[in-house]
Amino acid sequence: MMMLRGGARQLLRGGGAPPAGRRGRPRLAARSAPQPQKMQQQPGRQQTRQSAPAAAAGAAAAADALPVEGGVLEDLLVWLVANGVEGVGRDDSRVALYEEDASGERGVVAVEHLAPGDVLARVPLRLAITDAMDAQQRRQLPGEGELWQDRLVAALLQQVAAGAASPWAPYVRALPRAVPSALESFSPAEAAALQLPGAVAALAAHAARLEASWRACPPDAIGGADLATFRWAHSVVMSRTFGNAGRGGGVGVRLLCPLIDMLNHAGDETPSGLLGDEPLPRDNVRWDVVAPERSASGGWEMVLSATRAVAPEEPLLLSYFEGASEEFLLHYGFVPPANPHDTLALADSVRAGLEHLWAEAIDAGGDASALAGRYRAALDAGLAALQEEVAAAAAGSSDDAAAWGALLDALEPVKVASGSRVSGPFIAALEVLHDGDMAAVSAAVARLAWAGLAALPTPLLADLALLASDAQHSHDAAATRRCAALLRHYLRAVPDYAPEMAAQLADAAAAAAAAPGAGDGSTAGAAGGGQVLAAAKKSKRVPGPPRPAAAAGGAAGAAAGAARALDVDSLPLQVAVDVLLASIGRQPGVLRHAERLAVQFRASKKQLLMDVVLAAGVPLAQLQGGAPPPSLQPAAGGAAGASPSRHAPPWAAAAE
Repeated sequence: MMMLRGGARQLLRGGGAPPAGRRGRPRLAARSAPQPQKMQQQPGRQQTRQSAPAAAAGAAAAADALPVEGGVLEDLLVWLVANGVEGVGRDDSRVALYEEDASGERGVVAVEHLAPGDVLARVPLRLAITDAMDAQQRRQLPGEGELWQDRLVAALLQQVAAGAASPWAPYVRALPRAVPSALESFSPAEAAALQLPGAVAALAAHAARLEASWRACPPDAIGGADLATFRWAHSVVMSRTFGNAGRGGGVGVRLLCPLIDMLNHAGDETPSGLLGDEPLPRDNVRWDVVAPERSASGGWEMVLSATRAVAPEEPLLLSYFEGASEEFLLHYGFVPPANPHDTLALADSVRAGLEHLWAEAIDAGGDASALAGRYRAALDAGLAALQEEVAAAAAGSSDDAAAWGALLDALEPVKVASGSRVSGPFIAALEVLHDGDMAAVSAAVARLAWAGLAALPTPLLADLALLASDAQHSHDAAATRRCAALLRHYLRAVPDYAPEMAAQLADAAAAAAAAPGAGDGSTAGAAGGGQVLAAAKKSKRVPGPPRPAAAAGGAAGAAAGAARALDVDSLPLQVAVDVLLASIGRQPGVLRHAERLAVQFRASKKQLLMDVVLAAGVPLAQLQGGAPPPSLQPAAGGAAGASPSRHAPPWAAAAE
């Protein structure tokens, strides 16, 4: 073995022939779709089954069977080459495994220039652990193995329990000892920091389902794993599984594929950090399953190839999928930055959204008898549009009720997406409600979005300040620049939508300008990160939102007057960060991993909501229905998203 060291990254390239006697021999039948046959054991080895307690203890410490310092990845590399994997482990290999000294992050990196279309690695699929099971094995699992993740977790745990006797032992030992996903690692308090009730509830529901699955499994079916080991295996499966297309559509087989599952994620991202901007892909490789008649080896293979030019020392990055941030948070342990595919449920359904607007209208003095017919027609239009959307999505798929139910569950919530896009059925309902007046439609959606923001414990700007401070103190220049751009963009809305906060920022800016040493960089912040924030004010201006009408007179008018004195473009961002952190009782510093994830997650969701408000340009007084203008910090317990009236909607009587 040869170890190449580049900075703080260790590269494992290998070289020479692998030693004998270390070859696992999984077999895969050459059929029209990959289906694994039973493992053929190595000569002279016996398949052993540990007792339940011993297997559980062995599973929890599976990675301890080999030396930790370098030995695990080196042994994996030898195993890969010995089992016919091409592209790594040789002197002429163009890619290598790596492990970061400081963080322990692992992955695959280019060691020479790669061109688009270059084939980088080939992995025989006989090395994959799959979810394929016979009927007897399925019967031991919850729901007779209906869920693919239960099947794959059981398959992995059988190999963990086998220990050194497993032909997959080097692969199992190289798996991460812990996946820092929310499902695996969040405490109840850390889950609560997500703030969004739906996300908190989903995390609790997943954890409960996971424990129920473990309790329903006979010990023999999962290698005697205890709950902690079962959770670990589930996290490994959910964060490393590939799905191969089935013959009739959908996914035919799920699998854990050694080597390919070491690639880290990079998906679509907006360079500015603003979710509505044009996204750019950041991945540089792709994987394909190649059938025997087209593969170089004559068997099923997973082939890794470059999608663009890749420079030496550049990590190979794969897009796991493009979607909302919940899945990444729950199973992968990160939140994609500037995720243009993120979404948020604005209401549970068209009906729920209309009920909120109905209650607002009645509380504002509307005539229930005069409005009832209009709201009924709006609901009918929204439900008809939803039915059409579900039917279109179901076209060509299964006709069974379960498939339709899953589609309805996915499409029924009223969702907001990047670019201030809102679910079509709800827009159809609002068009009927407002006689096609799209300005009124936008205003109605903006009121729902503002109510959602006001219901959350911390404002968007404070969350961005937390992330900016964390990036500064973590010496993450890219994250600091991204947070600075986002702060600058959303600070422009403060005079119109948070005049009290704007007055505080104006006072702080004036005090900073008058302080001794002002202008010499003394406000740049800790560890040099603040210099990025200070320099950000010179960057190109991002166009601000439409300017709504000025606030009313009185105390609100005085606050608005002070707010208008705020020059956002000349405001030092470090001053803004300090004021925003103080407003929520926080000090600058590095966030713990779980809190960083929670803040990144909820900030992305709040961006979606605030973008809807800014796109509509609705005055603050109209958003609040005449209530006193708030700062961007709702009072504790002041859930503005709650229904403001007990007036029953016009369809309630019919439902009864």
